[in-house]
Amino acid sequence: MVLPINEDTTTIGARARTTLKVSTAVEWNSGADFDLYVITGGPILVRYLYGVVSTTMGVGNAIPQLQYTSLDGAVATVMDLAMAAIAGHVDGSIYVWSGAVGNQMAPAAALGHADSAEYEWQTLGNFCILAPGTIDIINGVLCNAGEVDWYLTWIPLRSGCAVTAQ
Repeated sequence: MVLPINEDTTTIGARARTTLKVSTAVEWNSGADFDLYVITGGPILVRYLYGVVSTTMGVGNAIPQLQYTSLDGAVATVMDLAMAAIAGHVDGSIYVWSGAVGNQMAPAAALGHADSAEYEWQTLGNFCILAPGTIDIINGVLCNAGEVDWYLTWIPLRSGCAVTAQ
């Protein structure tokens, strides 16, 4: 069964929402950092955060790393360790944040592709509470091609919470 992406913010808790951030090639081409999501209206409970390569990553040594910046005090916090270079990752490869600060966002092979870096999906599901702020990619190294669509599954902890893809 395919569940629709749910942006309903009128209820608190229980119903998870998923916000999709569709990638553009310019994000990686510039070699600059770029925003993924803005959280507003109150804290959210993050269930899952992962990216799916939709266009094979080109040459270059893009090294993505997630960062969260709170709107209250604007304190930037690195959410994970930098990944290894993602050049050449094929369509369908998946980048998964485990929910733990200090872990590397794990690359998983595309389904149906052989790879020794298959990710243990059962480790998904660590929870993280984030106050209003921004989730972005710290990159700094260009990749001449490639796109990654990002998915954030979250639960509002206060009425009026919202997550907007950037």
